Amino acid sequence: MLRDTRDVAVSAAHHWRRDLTTTLHCMARGEWPLRHGGGWCKWVRGWQEQWDSITFFVKYTRLSTDPHERLSTALEYLGATEETNLIDVITRQSITARRAYTEQHGDGLNYGKEFQLQFLRKGVVGDWKNHFTPEHRRLAEGYFGRMMRELGYTESERWVNE
Repeated sequence: MLRDTRDVAVSAAHHWRRDLTTTLHCMARGEWPLRHGGGWCKWVRGWQEQWDSITFFVKYTRLSTDPHERLSTALEYLGATEETNLIDVITRQSITARRAYTEQHGDGLNYGKEFQLQFLRKGVVGDWKNHFTPEHRRLAEGYFGRMMRELGYTESERWVNE
């Protein structure tokens, strides 16, 4: 699954309780807690090298906007039959449902309730716009701009000034 690097940065900053500037630097350099094999771009490139052998991948953006269509396509691609009502699956696996489950049963989950709730923050596509300052935009473009264009998340560096 591919996710917009900017949304990953916001989620990581919240999850690891770091400021967004530090998180962007750590993602780019591959520093703790975001090692990702030498930096985010290098890590994504490692996956790109394997795309021919990966059976199916989806952008988080598309999964979020039309989960039923994306899951149906994945099942079809894999040759699986739809034995389960996908609407029930989508509802049960939503961020809201997972947060409610974690609130109720989180003490028995790996790393405990608090850690799991940090991980299940929002899942909102484009939430980076609510957190990025002009400096964050410049940093992200400098570190990840080319990769974001290759993945289709930006068309040019103009997004920095929008």
